Amino acid sequence: MTVLDANYNVIGSLTAATGMTVSGSVLLLKPGTYQVQFTSVGDGTTLPADALYSAYSTALIDPIGPIAGDPTTQPKFITPGNPGTYTYPTGTVTTQAYLWALLNL
Repeated sequence: MTVLDANYNVIGSLTAATGMTVSGSVLLLKPGTYQVQFTSVGDGTTLPADALYSAYSTALIDPIGPIAGDPTTQPKFITPGNPGTYTYPTGTVTTQAYLWALLNL
């Protein structure tokens, strides 16, 4: 079995002997057009027998990996029950959504 992209580049393949079942590593495909070719090879003297095959795939509907976004653009430490004020881990309560402080280490 050979998987080809829209430009006919091989992006994955599997080979199985007669009567064998095989599986391969994950092949993560970007949205696009692909072809899957199945080839049955004989011994060079006779035509190959008809081949039965099954191919299974799964589609991911949830994104994986890091989420694009800047978490520093969202205020944190909002004071519960008092919208508009922020309570920082140092105990500082202020109306400033972002608190910049120097740390003495």
